[in-house]
Amino acid sequence: MNHNSKVVTFATVIFIGIVISVIVAINYYGNQQLIEQQSKIALIKHLQQNTDASFYQEKDLTERRLAAIKSDSEAANRDFVSEINSQQEAISAGKEPLDQDADGDGIPLSREQQMGTSDLSPDTDLDGVPDPEDPHPIGGGETYRFTVSWTHNGFTYQTEFGIPSDRYTWYKRKPRVGVSQVSTYVTYTDPAIQSIAEDISDAVRTQKNPCIYCAAIDFVESMVYQYDIDYNGQDEYPKFPIETIVDKRGDCEDTSYLMASILKALNIDTVILLYSNHAAVGVACDGCQGKSYTYQRKNYFFLETTGTPESWKLGQAWGKYETETPEIFPIP
Repeated sequence: MNHNSKVVTFATVIFIGIVISVIVAINYYGNQQLIEQQSKIALIKHLQQNTDASFYQEKDLTERRLAAIKSDSEAANRDFVSEINSQQEAISAGKEPLDQDADGDGIPLSREQQMGTSDLSPDTDLDGVPDPEDPHPIGGGETYRFTVSWTHNGFTYQTEFGIPSDRYTWYKRKPRVGVSQVSTYVTYTDPAIQSIAEDISDAVRTQKNPCIYCAAIDFVESMVYQYDIDYNGQDEYPKFPIETIVDKRGDCEDTSYLMASILKALNIDTVILLYSNHAAVGVACDGCQGKSYTYQRKNYFFLETTGTPESWKLGQAWGKYETETPEIFPIP
């Protein structure tokens, strides 16, 4: 073998070695990439498995919670139905279980159902008497019918109205407090008083320059005056206005409470005047003349509430009441 052949053979060996090295290197790096790729796939698979496990665990927990809620709801429904059934059984048995009182009148629902009254209104028959104190809470009681004849400015009027007997009885049963308890006895919000005031106003409104408070004075003075001692044997027995109307009589404080109630219902500013042995009304008036008293920067004129219609004028005092200073009680 000559020298040139030796060189070629050596070069060939070197080339083959390089090729082998390259192939080995390629295989090595290829294997490394494959290993890394497989590692990534394994990691992703592991994360997915964890995610799936968490999802199913949360799903299972949610299903358990929903099942518990459903169970509680079913139990609550069973308890509710059981309670209703128990109440119905108790009502049928004539018992009065403690249950709801929606209108706050002190009568439980079961009792309301027995009485036939409403648990949504403390005054079912709307007669102004609370159900617990009403002899006929669902209606049916007697109604007192009245026709009061009275004169004003030479004209004769008739005022007709009705007062439920239950309301009269309710007032009659109320305890008596001192005559100075004006807020108790001046009941201008009473439906009957409101109706009377409206009728009085309507009756004289067609007159020229009508004097509403003058008409109210004449109406009240048509009531019959009677001392308490002659009525029920008591020296002092203040009446509520409805009592005075139904009884058709009363003394000075009774007619004063009635007068003040009607005037107040007509939005006329009024006070009660209490003397040593007499009661009267004070009416706020601008431009009036006669006996008056200043109270809270207003002039209130003396008004006598006893006597016959048109016998007294506003500001016309008499006897010792022309000089005696009364206690003045505002009407709230």
